Amino acid sequence: MNKIVWATDGSTCATAAGKTVMKLLDAFPESTVTALYVIHPQYVGTGMGIVPEVADAGFEAVAKGLAQAIDEQFEAYQGRVQFVSEYGSPAIVICEFAAKEDADLIVLGSHGYGVVDRLLLGSVSSGVVHRSPISTLVVKERG
Repeated sequence: MNKIVWATDGSTCATAAGKTVMKLLDAFPESTVTALYVIHPQYVGTGMGIVPEVADAGFEAVAKGLAQAIDEQFEAYQGRVQFVSEYGSPAIVICEFAAKEDADLIVLGSHGYGVVDRLLLGSVSSGVVHRSPISTLVVKERG
C-alpha cells in the first residue's frame, strides 16, 4: 500500500479515522497520505444576489486551521503527509481525487447516521463507498 487518501473535515469522526491512518503509516513505512478536505460551496444570499467571496473566505480559514492541526497531529510522519483542499460535492470529489492520485485506499470517518438521517441528510461515507472503485475504509468513532 503506497498511497492513502484520508478524507477529513475536522470532525470527531474524521479525527478517529486519522488515528487509523497513523496505524497504517506505522504498518506500511513506505506509504504516504493525502489529507483531503472537501467543502461543497455554500453561497451567502443577500437581498441583491449571491456573495461567493464570503463563503470562500470562510472556507479558506477553515482549511488553513485544519491544515495546521493535521501538521501538528502528524508531526512524527513529516514528509509523508500532505494537505489538499478542494471545492465540490464531497463524495464525488473524494472519489475523483483518489482515482486521479492512483490511491490504494480511501479512509474516512462514519458519522453514524441512522437510516432516516441518511435519507434526509445524505452521507459522504455512504456516497464514497458506493461510487469509489478504490478500496474504502470507513472508521467508526468509538464512544
